[in-house]
Amino acid sequence: MSELVSLSGRTRAMNSLQVRLVDLARWTLLKHQDLAIASLETLPSELFPQLFLDAFHFRCTETLRAMGRCKLQVLDFRPIGDQFWYQWCGTPVRWSSKGKAPRPVESSREGHTSARLEVLIDLTVSIGPLPKLTAYILNWVKERKDVHLCCRKMMFLHMPIFDICLSTIELSCVQEVEVNLYWRIFTVELFTPILDRMKNLQRLILHHEVPHHIWHEMLKGERFFVVLFSNQFLRLHHLRELYMDSAPFLKGHLDQVLRCLRTPLETLSLTECPLLEQDLIHLGQCPNLSQLKELSLRGTSLSLVREPLRVLLENCVSTLQDLDLEMCGLQDSHLEVILPVLKLCSQLRILKLFGNRVSKAVLVQMLCHLAGLPHLTLEVYPAPQESYRDQNRLHQRTFDLLCTELRGVFRDLGKPRVILVSTEPCSFHGKTILHNCEPRMSSYPCCHYQTQKISFLN
Repeated sequence: MSELVSLSGRTRAMNSLQVRLVDLARWTLLKHQDLAIASLETLPSELFPQLFLDAFHFRCTETLRAMGRCKLQVLDFRPIGDQFWYQWCGTPVRWSSKGKAPRPVESSREGHTSARLEVLIDLTVSIGPLPKLTAYILNWVKERKDVHLCCRKMMFLHMPIFDICLSTIELSCVQEVEVNLYWRIFTVELFTPILDRMKNLQRLILHHEVPHHIWHEMLKGERFFVVLFSNQFLRLHHLRELYMDSAPFLKGHLDQVLRCLRTPLETLSLTECPLLEQDLIHLGQCPNLSQLKELSLRGTSLSLVREPLRVLLENCVSTLQDLDLEMCGLQDSHLEVILPVLKLCSQLRILKLFGNRVSKAVLVQMLCHLAGLPHLTLEVYPAPQESYRDQNRLHQRTFDLLCTELRGVFRDLGKPRVILVSTEPCSFHGKTILHNCEPRMSSYPCCHYQTQKISFLN
């Protein structure tokens, strides 16, 4: 046993010595830039990220230039977060207070073997000139034949200038596009040829705004929009996530659009869409919706349907992770129909039911029946209907008493969960009250109203 302890101590000492030697070698290279530049061709790859970071920090510009010429293959200008450098060299670096998770860098230079360097950017097109850095990158790439510009994510905030800078962008590289789309025929006609060139698109996000004064035109061109988007979906062979909100042309025509999907979707979000019962029936019958991980029908009225919703959930019961049915007009009878299916959603992580009409009895029933789901960590429920009096005005004392009763139920369940019970926004209070019944602090924004959090500690 003592020999093992001694061996372990020697191993730690050797590892520590190796780290010190690596640091010493790196500092020597930084101190003598000529030596660093001459050594780049034979420099071990594990030394490169930390040396690059140190050269940047101490403004060793000649070393930086030489490192780019010698080793640089991918230049990524996308937001990648603070953990990127820590992942590569164990050094905590804080570039910004808010960072996104690092994304893997995959080569997209297929058909561009002559390119020595790949430049990755996210592009936002809006009214006015492009940001200076973006404009500089586009112009810099345009002048070099050995550089391939790859734009994975594009956001269009203004329709009439869609064609700006697109001559520099190879649209087949785009994997995610987000568009603020006004439902007018000429704007959609302007966008669809661009979408047609995004052969590898995986995520399509369409934000729709239908001003009141063009509503008549929207209804008049309803068939046009259905045919146009159906034809587009036929060409998107890699689409995995589809987000559409306030799309009135889907009413009564959803089946014509869905049957043109070429691949199974992982995410479907149809928010504030005026769907009919037949549309919900087609949702349950669509074979490309049987592998959904995320489903959102927020703001879409489901008050007249029960069975179609149950069938839709049954079809993706083994894969569903996030379910958002906020403000869908659901009542006790709807939840009682889908509860047996929800109990079988073994991968469910997030359930949102805020903004519906639920009694205390059904709320308690749901909490108890879903307690066995292993991955369920966040549930957002409406305050029980017993909390309200005439004209849907919240009765504060009744609400507080009901929450006290629910606290006992939460404690009996035992499993750590974040359960939020929220009142509907009303003219009397003008804010939403969140009840967090899990020991640790957490927050959840409901709609756009001021929130007040009350924690029940076990």
